[in-house]
Amino acid sequence: MEPSPLPSFNFPAPVEWNRARYEQVEKRHSTVEAVLKELGYEGILLLAPENLCWFSAGGDPREQGSYEIPQAALYVGSGRRVVLCADDLAPGLFSAELGSLGFQLKQRSTQHTLEDLFDEVCRGRRVCSDTGFGRTRSIAPRLEELRQRSCSFARRTVQELAAATTLCTEQAIGEFTRGGTAGELAGLIARCLTTRGMQPIQIAVSADDDAVRGLMRSAANTRIERKVSVRVVSRHAGMHFVMLRNLRFEELSEAETQGYELLQRQLAEIVVQMNAGSCWQETFTDIEPLARELESSQSWPWSVTGWQVGYRQPERYFSHDAPAPEFAAPGTLCYWEARLGPIRCGMMHVVGKNHLFQETSVWPALQVETTMNETLPIPSFLGREQTSLAQS
Repeated sequence: MEPSPLPSFNFPAPVEWNRARYEQVEKRHSTVEAVLKELGYEGILLLAPENLCWFSAGGDPREQGSYEIPQAALYVGSGRRVVLCADDLAPGLFSAELGSLGFQLKQRSTQHTLEDLFDEVCRGRRVCSDTGFGRTRSIAPRLEELRQRSCSFARRTVQELAAATTLCTEQAIGEFTRGGTAGELAGLIARCLTTRGMQPIQIAVSADDDAVRGLMRSAANTRIERKVSVRVVSRHAGMHFVMLRNLRFEELSEAETQGYELLQRQLAEIVVQMNAGSCWQETFTDIEPLARELESSQSWPWSVTGWQVGYRQPERYFSHDAPAPEFAAPGTLCYWEARLGPIRCGMMHVVGKNHLFQETSVWPALQVETTMNETLPIPSFLGREQTSLAQS
């Protein structure tokens, strides 16, 4: 038998071996094998990109292009972990994203469908999956439970991502001038993020009073004359980070100032109560009365949303109407956002770790004294007359 011909392209040099990441992949492999043994399966086919990112501790097929149709999968079982992908994706994914991590490669020409390759790997084996592909049974809930567990490795990844995203966003806002459009501001932030190797997943720019009409994102040609709210979602190594910043070009009204300070106090209370182990329903009940009073006096709608951040954006939403109490385990990455009429305030933190990702040395913040006698810095509006972050 003659050996198979070599591919016609040159593989890039494998990434430098990362011991911490390799050990994380080994640990997750052992965890998945234990679940397979418990459920009586020989292997599992991972197709959802968030599960590929989680299992490989940062290898992201979405970095290589669109993921409207699955371009890659992982087969895990019998002590093996195999990358299944088209040959044109193999150099970027297998060598650049997953190099030196103990993965094997099984590829198929782009002239053939990947579904045939996936089916071939599963044929004759007791295989489950995360999507219910073909004849496989989906065990997505079990995988979500594993993926959403607190992990110091993932938190370190997000901490690095948070520092870089905050720097990019604040620099871009510092360069923005009054009268520019929402699209121009989003473009500044996106360019800064991509230049530093991060993916902008969402850049929602809400100009002036568009938020009153329920718009988180203004039209790209909307001119910003008075104030602007910017929510940024970035991604790197499969993990996400969420932040929100507010800029004003003139003084806020008394009602806006009062409302924003209320939102800052509410976010601080959410953080300390969730850190203390309270369920979300109890926390929501505690912060609701203050907002309802101001909501009634100004006829402004009030709302608070929160979600867990991770390899999927979002991993899960917190609902105050959920039938069962909703808790966030220590180490969980959470983002909270409160809205009152035309103003928004948001921040991300690590539950139980007393860490706020939004801390910054150049952006103004209100030191909020909470009912639990803790003081937290919550980001405020940046007044353009205060400073020029572009020159900081």
